[in-house]
Amino acid sequence: MLKPSCGTRIRRGDSTDVCTAGCLVTYSHQPDKVLLLSVCHGLVSSSATQGDLIFDDATGKALGRLETWAAFTDQIDIDAALVWIDPARIGIDIMGLGVPAGAATRSGIGTELSIFTIGNPRVSTIEARADVTVHVTGAGGWVRDTLYRKQIICREQFSASGDSGAIALNGQGQAVGMVVAVTDPGETWGVERHTIITPIDAITGYLPFGDTLTVLRGLPAKPSVPSLPS
Repeated sequence: MLKPSCGTRIRRGDSTDVCTAGCLVTYSHQPDKVLLLSVCHGLVSSSATQGDLIFDDATGKALGRLETWAAFTDQIDIDAALVWIDPARIGIDIMGLGVPAGAATRSGIGTELSIFTIGNPRVSTIEARADVTVHVTGAGGWVRDTLYRKQIICREQFSASGDSGAIALNGQGQAVGMVVAVTDPGETWGVERHTIITPIDAITGYLPFGDTLTVLRGLPAKPSVPSLPS
C-alpha cells in the first residue's frame, strides 16, 4: 500500500471530523522529532489528550500521536496542532505541489498562492492582512465566534470543507501559511467568501509550543518515532 502524503485528510481517534495534513516540521532544538502541522479546531475536541492517535482517514492507518496544540479561545493568533509522526507512514511532499522549499518570509499583497484540494491544486492571491471574526465549528461539534488576528485574506474562497490545515505555497514553493477558515458572508469582506490563512511565521514562532519550528525540506537520517499500532 502506498503511504499517504501531506494533503491527505486526517482525523483523531474514531472521530468523524476530518481536516488536512499540512506539512512536516521539526522543533529547532530537537530536529530528529518529525511533526505534522495541522489545524487545532479540526483535531482537538474537549476530550482530546496528548498522545491520542491520529489516523489517515482514507486508509485508517495510524500516522502519529497528538503532540500539542494552541489553545482555542475567543481571540487567537494561530489555530494549529502538532502531531508526532513516523515519517515512514506519511510522505514529506504535499500532494500535487511537491516538497515545500522551506518557509517564506513576508508575502505581500498580490502574492499568488497554491493549495491542494479536491484532487487538484487551486490558486488564489493575497488580498489583505487583517483581523477577522469567524463562526467556527470544531471537532466534536463545538461552535464559537472567534477573532483570528493578523491573518492573510485571499481574494476569493479557493478552499473547501475539510481543507483546514492545508499549506499554501507561493510560486517558489515556499510555505506561506495554513488554511484555517473562510470569511462569513455579509461581514467585513462582503457577500463573497474568502479563504483565511494563518501566516507560517506566526505558527513557527509560536512561543507556547516551547520551541520554534522549522519547515522540513528533507527528513532526518534517524528520526525518533512514536509507538504506533501496526
